[in-house]
Amino acid sequence: LHIIEYSSDRRRMSVIYQCENKGKMMIMKGADSAVLKRLKGAEEDRESALHCVKIFASTGLRTMCYAFRQISDEEYRTWKEVWLDATSSITDRDTKMKEAAEMVECDLTLLGVTGVE
Repeated sequence: LHIIEYSSDRRRMSVIYQCENKGKMMIMKGADSAVLKRLKGAEEDRESALHCVKIFASTGLRTMCYAFRQISDEEYRTWKEVWLDATSSITDRDTKMKEAAEMVECDLTLLGVTGVE
């Protein structure tokens, strides 16, 4: 449905898609500093993820964190309107797009941490 593009400033990207069961989901991937601070819930998830990041990084691997969240139809409709206004804005487009992204890139559940060469 939507791609919230990666930028070096944001250090993450997100995809919102329609699930087969009619629900909507957002998946985010990005730097640990960008993803982990957007997680909901237990601090132990963040600590466990940071532990994995440190292990991968100490062996020379680049790390990437993944997280997701369900999006209700009502929340999606509201967000989509803000997002479309932001992406078509002539003034302050980047700022508006960042603000719109922040609306949906929150309260995430950690999927995992990877390390790549």
